[in-house]
Amino acid sequence: MLVAGLMPSALAQSGNSIPYFQGSTLFIPRIDVEGYGSLQLALTLKDAANLTFSIENAVTADAAMTPGATFNLTSFALSIPVLKVGTEFYQAQLQLVPGDRYCQVKSPELLESVDEHI
Repeated sequence: MLVAGLMPSALAQSGNSIPYFQGSTLFIPRIDVEGYGSLQLALTLKDAANLTFSIENAVTADAAMTPGATFNLTSFALSIPVLKVGTEFYQAQLQLVPGDRYCQVKSPELLESVDEHI
C-alpha cells in the first residue's frame, strides 16, 4: 500500500513521461527501478486524509518514454519531480512502508515553473 494523494493521466511531451493524478489514481508512465527495469505504475488512493496509496498495477513501460520518477532501493523513497494534478504541477516525495504502501514524506510543493524540472 502507498501513501500519497493524486490520480493518473499519463502525458507524453517531447519524449518525457509526466506522472499525473486523475480520479483516485496516481499514474507514473515510466519509472526505472534498478534490478526490475522500466515500469508503468498505477497507484490507487486508499486514504485521502493520510495520503496513502497502494499499487494497483505495474507493467513494463514504453521504452521510448523518459522516466518521470525515481525509486531509491536503499531508502525506499519514490521521488516525483513533476506531478500534474488538474492544471497545476507539484513536486512529491513518497516513502514505501511495510505492506506495499507509500506515505507522503513531505507536503507536495507547487511548482512555479515546470520547464526547469522536465
